[in-house]
Amino acid sequence: MDKDDPTSTSTISGVEGKPSATLFLPPHSLASCVVTGVERDTRTLSLTQEQRYNFFPASPLCTISWFFEGTSYLVDPDNPTPSFSRPVPQLSFAGPQTKPLVSWNPGPVDALTVAIYPEAWTQLVECDLETLIDKTLPLEDVVSTALLDLCQKVLLEHKTEISFQQFMHGLGPIWANSRPPRFSVYYRLSDWAHELATKAASSGTGKSVRQAQRRIKSWTGQSQRDLQFYARNEALFEKTLAAATKGPLDLATVALEAGFADQAHMGRSVRKLTGMSPSKLNDLIATAEAFWCYRLIGERF
Repeated sequence: MDKDDPTSTSTISGVEGKPSATLFLPPHSLASCVVTGVERDTRTLSLTQEQRYNFFPASPLCTISWFFEGTSYLVDPDNPTPSFSRPVPQLSFAGPQTKPLVSWNPGPVDALTVAIYPEAWTQLVECDLETLIDKTLPLEDVVSTALLDLCQKVLLEHKTEISFQQFMHGLGPIWANSRPPRFSVYYRLSDWAHELATKAASSGTGKSVRQAQRRIKSWTGQSQRDLQFYARNEALFEKTLAAATKGPLDLATVALEAGFADQAHMGRSVRKLTGMSPSKLNDLIATAEAFWCYRLIGERF
């Protein structure tokens, strides 16, 4: 990573007004591969059991996670009672998630997660992403290349606030050797999904709609309709944030501006993505420590 190609960051505060999570954006040289990085550090916070939950939306992206300190357990979103039967590996991979995720930390934690575009992941690692949908696995079960060596090095050499930069620095040459020509840089999921559809329609010998859809499925593990679902909800989140700065939210108007048929259509989509209604989600994002990830995502817009 060049010195003149730095990452950028945003930080949010948790309870007691202390920093609790940091959002990292990749350098331009890696923006066609890496979407974002998120570090969650609760070592200086006094959290209740309820505040140690972590709520995440469904996502089309692949992720690598490092747990430098502390432990995390996946729990059932419909019955989020802490269970110690599903610990997240200290160095883990998660495929695209079609359902919202909930995890719980029994104590303080310092963890980094890096989100990667799925078709970039298949350039880095030869795998069938369809078999990894909704899976969280030890990274070594999925990767056995220089990428694994780099991730293990980041885990062993962790120093506060530099692990993301260390990963970007090491990933640069790996991505340069893996990426095909004409990989574009994206800022929004809608841009990514649109270009992916265009590329699928113009790639290979077959130009039919069904063949293009098969290409998208092989590149991302998901259908074009799935990707449009995520892109529309991202647009909704962005428009909701913008509308909230202007006064009381008019959800019906926001729904139409984000491309939904009506407010009910929007509600079904948001519930599928997050597990709850738009009004409840907005309240929890504003008030609940466990929804820190949603607040941090808002820093991108």
